[in-house]
Amino acid sequence: MSNWTASRLPKVRDGLQRLLADPGSALRASLARSGRDDTAAQLDHVARSLGVADLYWVAPEMAALSVGAAETIPQVRWTDADRPSTHGLLVFDGGIGTLDYENVPIPVDAVSWGPHPQGLLVSYYVARGRLEDQLAERGARIDTTAVPPLVPIAGQSLAVDDNWQDPGELPDRDRTVLTTLAAAWALMQQPTVIDRVPVEVERKIRAAYGRAGRGDPEVTLVELRRQYRLSGQPPLDPDQPGRHYKHRWIVRGHWRDQAYGPQRSLRRPTWIASHVKGPEGADLLETATVNVWRR
Repeated sequence: MSNWTASRLPKVRDGLQRLLADPGSALRASLARSGRDDTAAQLDHVARSLGVADLYWVAPEMAALSVGAAETIPQVRWTDADRPSTHGLLVFDGGIGTLDYENVPIPVDAVSWGPHPQGLLVSYYVARGRLEDQLAERGARIDTTAVPPLVPIAGQSLAVDDNWQDPGELPDRDRTVLTTLAAAWALMQQPTVIDRVPVEVERKIRAAYGRAGRGDPEVTLVELRRQYRLSGQPPLDPDQPGRHYKHRWIVRGHWRDQAYGPQRSLRRPTWIASHVKGPEGADLLETATVNVWRR
């Protein structure tokens, strides 16, 4: 995706913020030429949100699970309780597919979000390295001094309320990205599925933050825990009523409408990871397929 890693994400965020906030940037000039200079206020809004955003780096396996789980997520919602932070920038290592922008498929490598007068504003970004590769094939180059490692593509405002939304109601263009984001958020709230690990930011970046009087930059690595788990069920006493299982089998990953909150009165989609069921030591059914997600 790029030649930079999670340890440099604060610097990448700062460069993206400067690009969006700069009234003389090539990005704003391009928008003005296309008659879209009315988006300047929105760019200012995204820049301010990035300035206070929590930073997340999603490991490739976690990104892949988010994409797969998004295909069957039953409902989505965009409230503060559903997000890992009020403002955030989340990089999916390896990307999460493409977004059709003006009839051109553009890869999506990162998403940011933050409150907006219309609810929640979600913005999409592509890694500059992908654009460099495409242009190199045509004998062209990108001015890396003017274009940050993450390049904004588009955005979408979403209504925020307590009602769950059917994913089919999302805009066609944005559905894959938004359901993947919602799936990632839901997974990030499940410590049995994922680990959140602090990333050691590069020393030069920490020093620059210190000279500027800013607090230490923080980045969270989001990665999968080991999900090949044995959920054994011992054989039942043959003299007692009930089923007697002779094999083990795979329960594939799926969503469950799980109770949570005060007196378990609230409900939200919860991912149930793939796992093995059946009596310990029994043969695994040959038709079963096991997917092992490694940290």
